Amino acid sequence: MFKNFNQKDNNITLDDGFERFINFCTLNKKSEYTIKNKKVTYKDFKECIKNTEIVYCNQLTSELIEFYKLFLTNKGNQTSTINEKVCSLMSIFNYFFEHGWSDKITAKYIKQEETMYEVYTEAQLKKLLDKPDLKTCSFAHYRAWVIENFLYSTGVRKRTLINIKIEDVNFDDNIILLRVVKNKKQMYIPMSLKLKEILEEYMLYREGQPSDYLFTDKYGNQFTSDGMRGAILRYNERKGVDVEGTHRFRHCFATDYIKNGGNIVDLQHLLGHSSLEVTQQYVNLLITDLKEHNNTFNPLDNFVNKQKKKTTIKMKR
Repeated sequence: MFKNFNQKDNNITLDDGFERFINFCTLNKKSEYTIKNKKVTYKDFKECIKNTEIVYCNQLTSELIEFYKLFLTNKGNQTSTINEKVCSLMSIFNYFFEHGWSDKITAKYIKQEETMYEVYTEAQLKKLLDKPDLKTCSFAHYRAWVIENFLYSTGVRKRTLINIKIEDVNFDDNIILLRVVKNKKQMYIPMSLKLKEILEEYMLYREGQPSDYLFTDKYGNQFTSDGMRGAILRYNERKGVDVEGTHRFRHCFATDYIKNGGNIVDLQHLLGHSSLEVTQQYVNLLITDLKEHNNTFNPLDNFVNKQKKKTTIKMKR
């Protein structure tokens, strides 16, 4: 049981404070994923300070955040991961501060350089999306093919995908309900005609009840994140593609959507981005394609080319 914490008590241990924080998260119906994430973050932080004498919340300082960032860097974490973990730790520290157990802790996040998103090449996509022979392939292989078509057609995140249920797919209205999304707001996305065709056939083999998950492991249980990754990895290896990743499909969906003439505002909604700034990054990555288009559509080039044509015609006369 929890101790009877008093806001003026300066002797709250980190463990006691964190236990209270987890209880707060549970009472406020935070997702299992969020709670698990907080526990992993706290475990990392405790490992970081294990050789110090820091035991109580009132011993926390902003300098510890820098120490924590260095600790994560030395463990080989990428910049984006470090910033996510710092953000997670700050939510815990803010809870301590709000209850009067510690001073206000501040953090500076590491500036991230823009990196090229990893996508599948057209040749790789051709291999992955080529339909297997249903007479000879296993159901697991077929299911993986359906999953990869689903990912390429929708761009959903892995955690969103493993939480989609059969009843969330509306074949009458051609829409799909996404229950678990990053911004915690359920949303509907359109279902393309080709994806509808694939899923209708899949359901003939999948069967199941409306409340069942759309994609499950071989035991009929909800896919774990690692389980889904393993299924995609095995499928890709059999197809002769030496890379994998659900997020790679998300990047493919976004970049190809823009290449095909899609509207960036529509893309923002489809990806569930809270701001257009995040979506804009995908457009920035297409600079090579924009260069090619610019050579074709640039007003100056077109004007000069027209004048050249007129001059050529006059000379021929």
